[in-house]
Amino acid sequence: MLHRRLVALILIIIVFAMPTFAQDVEVLFSATFDDETIPDALNIQYGTFDTTDGQLDYTVEAGGFIVIPSGIDWTDYAIETELTILEGSVWLQARTGSDLCSGYYLTLNPTRSVVDLSVSDTECNFTVLAETDTVTIPTGAFTARLDVQGNQISAYLNDDLILSATDDQFVSGYPTLNIFPTDETARVQFDSIQVFTLPDAPAQTDATPEVIEETIAPETTPEPQPLVDIDLPPVNEIPLDEDPNRTIESLVELGLIPNTDGQLYTSDAVVIARIGAWFEPLFDDVSSPQAVMSGNIFFLPNNENETCLLSARIERDERGTAQRYLDVGINALDEVFIGETADNGEYSLATQEGMLTASGGNILFVSYGDRLSVYVNGRIAFQNIEVTRRDGSFGVSSNATTSFTVCHVTNLWVYTFDG
Repeated sequence: MLHRRLVALILIIIVFAMPTFAQDVEVLFSATFDDETIPDALNIQYGTFDTTDGQLDYTVEAGGFIVIPSGIDWTDYAIETELTILEGSVWLQARTGSDLCSGYYLTLNPTRSVVDLSVSDTECNFTVLAETDTVTIPTGAFTARLDVQGNQISAYLNDDLILSATDDQFVSGYPTLNIFPTDETARVQFDSIQVFTLPDAPAQTDATPEVIEETIAPETTPEPQPLVDIDLPPVNEIPLDEDPNRTIESLVELGLIPNTDGQLYTSDAVVIARIGAWFEPLFDDVSSPQAVMSGNIFFLPNNENETCLLSARIERDERGTAQRYLDVGINALDEVFIGETADNGEYSLATQEGMLTASGGNILFVSYGDRLSVYVNGRIAFQNIEVTRRDGSFGVSSNATTSFTVCHVTNLWVYTFDG
């Protein structure tokens, strides 16, 4: 009888406690992928992804991230995900700043048995706040959660508190999921991703994308461009000159670009030395489907999956985030690298080895209509490759796994022309 009364008492306590908790919790974002769709508020950068059997299946080769940018002003909240790590590592990030680096991180790396809480500044310099070697990351599906409430940072696996720390450097910012390879690729399956306020924390108003639009102006819709049917001529070598105008004249004489109206844009050196996938825009969002782009790349990688790239034909969403793009540059294996994002988000790539000096070289490419030719130190690397017809802007992109990686590009210029 005493046992039954005790059980009944426990049930009464639970019944009366649950409504109190529910009243204190506000769901800020939720994605279960049960309907095989990805919410518009979930922004996925780099890699390939699809929804199957109620899961978001995400694969990356050089690192990628999933962000909820509408939460830029969120303060006290939890980001929770049910996931399975098939390859690579996952970092839950809270209070992410507009620099994409600052904030608090829960690192889960099963291959290297790393489980820690850390904080990063705006320059991607990490400080470990707490770590453990007694927690085993499950090989199957599990739930991971990162809480930020005031200056208290807490991490949970399957609802068990595993780490906690205090820090007051950052008070607000949006939630992020970072995915990085440990070897060649990373693959993670997400059953759900949700963000909610914490008990006793004040309810927060869902920020709108306009907050980001105030700092990153969305691109205007470009005028429709006529289709260009052309095959780039088989030119195996081009003369390079310190003066871009003379190089452009040579390209016209060789028939790689037409003798038509054009505009030259030049830029100072760009240096990216940060962890993650980074993009530096160029030329105030000049946009063109036809262009020559050139730069001298010095690349100091620390992992074989890293890249340093010139990017063109970049399309952005209404928040200013790059969605589709054409990349040409160098990877950590000293290979010439080209990659392109298709309309469905799939990123395809090709590489060519044996053409670079130890630290890099000059990359020049012509994107004309649906064709691409790439030259390294004046010699052909890829000739007349078919690419997607697309108007877009320009920039420098880098994927890195440590803050010691350096992507340094000098003598940058872009020549746009009518086709």
